[in-house]
Amino acid sequence: MASNNSGEGAETVEITELNAIKSIKNDEIIVEKGADSSDEKREKARHHFSEPWEDSDVILVVENENFHVHRLIMSMNSPVFKAMFKSQFKEATANEIPLPEKNAKGVLDFLMKIYGPQYTKKEVEITMENVEQLMQLSDEYQVTEHIFQPCVEFLEDEPKTKENVMKIRALAEFYDLEKVCQDCDELLSGMTLGTLSETVQFENVEKDKLQHFLTQRIKVLEDYLEKLYPQFIGLLECCLWLWHENNRSLEWCATHFSRGKVDVNLDKCIKGCNDCKKMLGRLASSTFPRIKSYYTANTPIYNFQNTYGNAISNRHRFDKCLPDIIQRYSHFMASNTASATEISESSVQEAQEKEKVKHCFAEPWEDSDVILVVENEQFHVHRLILSMSSPVFKAMFKSQFKEAAADEIPLPGKKPNENVEHLLLLSDEYQVTEQIFKPCVKFLDEEPKTKENVMKILALAELYNLEKVRQDCDDLLKGLSLKTLSDTVQFQNIDKDKLQYFLTQRIELLEGLLKEVYPQFIGLAECCMWLWDEEEKDMPDLCPTHYSDGKPTTDLVDRFEECNKCRFVLDKIARYTAPQRRRGGYLEFSGTYATYYASRHRFDSNVSGIINKFSQIMTQLK
Repeated sequence: MASNNSGEGAETVEITELNAIKSIKNDEIIVEKGADSSDEKREKARHHFSEPWEDSDVILVVENENFHVHRLIMSMNSPVFKAMFKSQFKEATANEIPLPEKNAKGVLDFLMKIYGPQYTKKEVEITMENVEQLMQLSDEYQVTEHIFQPCVEFLEDEPKTKENVMKIRALAEFYDLEKVCQDCDELLSGMTLGTLSETVQFENVEKDKLQHFLTQRIKVLEDYLEKLYPQFIGLLECCLWLWHENNRSLEWCATHFSRGKVDVNLDKCIKGCNDCKKMLGRLASSTFPRIKSYYTANTPIYNFQNTYGNAISNRHRFDKCLPDIIQRYSHFMASNTASATEISESSVQEAQEKEKVKHCFAEPWEDSDVILVVENEQFHVHRLILSMSSPVFKAMFKSQFKEAAADEIPLPGKKPNENVEHLLLLSDEYQVTEQIFKPCVKFLDEEPKTKENVMKILALAELYNLEKVRQDCDDLLKGLSLKTLSDTVQFQNIDKDKLQYFLTQRIELLEGLLKEVYPQFIGLAECCMWLWDEEEKDMPDLCPTHYSDGKPTTDLVDRFEECNKCRFVLDKIARYTAPQRRRGGYLEFSGTYATYYASRHRFDSNVSGIINKFSQIMTQLK
């Protein structure tokens, strides 16, 4: 019985081996289970190169796994293998060649790509899972046309997402693939700060890369806000003009407006004129829909009869916050275009401070009885006065140490300059709080922060934990353009954490400004089209798909994304409101908003594209 069982077992093993060989030749992967040295059951995959086949004449050994290949085929595809097999080294005649530090799965895909389906009966596709290994091996063994270049094309064509972009970018950077790198950067620069942080993992990247990712995000936001600004102000000026053309009631600012047209640039008016601010607030109130009834106690029903939009498309409206938003937007534009060559007044002050002047402590006076020596400069002072002002000096003069009776007391590490930094240092060290330290804090609190002094003030605020002073410095820094911020902070001289802090708060400011501007901008565009239609000016017919009785049936952003006819309406208004160039080259403003003296900001035929781009950015910010 035992003998029969033994024979049956042997027969079973032989059949299994024959099936395995047959499966290999048919390029089928089978799994054979067996016990390892620790008697644990593991799966071992057999592949096309597991056994000798078609006169294979060399074995590549990777992670204790054998790959039976042909010297000729490897030599024809790889100059490195060709040189290896024709060299004087042992690999030229060896039956087995170990490939240390290689991955068995990666080598299998590499060989499958070299041999191709004509030999393996199977096509191996390049995927995100194997592209790294394929590029590494094809680069090392110089299999350029057959493997490396297809991998490059795969990376170029592969859609970049927040899940794969960092891996793709790492490969692009390592192999110097500029187009792939640029595509990745384009995706990263369009991400919100939160998504960018999750994707890049700020804590895991080195300082230079962190600076690159954050600064390119800032550049995208600054560039977009600069392009948006004239469109935004231009739409507002057009709305005001059309409001006047419609003979609608509005208490106009008599200083800056005449017949509905602004006499100077509108952003300057709003910055310095309360009447202009009130006028815009009243315009927003006049265009806001009135409540006519309620569905429930907290759900009003609005009447849109005398305003733009309707209950379906009421998502974006400009409102009474418009003047403040324009003022902040204008401040952003001013700081973003400030000249980098402004002369620093502080440099003159610093030069003056460096001049040594004779001070009142330079000579003995009024029975001074001790000399403080600082950097070879003498200060004649009184023990009694110093003891009364400083507990530290009092303890020093009453101690058993030599300073108690010495005529001269050196103060090493101190500076003779009388400025806030050293006053804070000395008053803190010698505990002269009420007389010196607190007045210094008050000085820092009230001192105007400029790009010349802000870093020095910030350093003192952080050292002495002055929260309000630090916040004032941060407010200035995050309002600086990227170029000015770089010049002021000196990115190369600060550590990674501070770099991240300064750049991320700049991004937060820009993203916050975009969120505030967005509903105002879209609301102005809606209002402009409505007023134009109300005035019955020459205009193409409204899109019948998205308009009914002169009112839109969907939101403007949705309409502009999918409908060319809707975009054409606003584009045509932009063209009709452009000033006409007359004979002699002068511009005629009689049929449009603004005047010759206030035409810097105009919306134009680019407005539709900007609205679409704006919508994409806002989708990412939500």
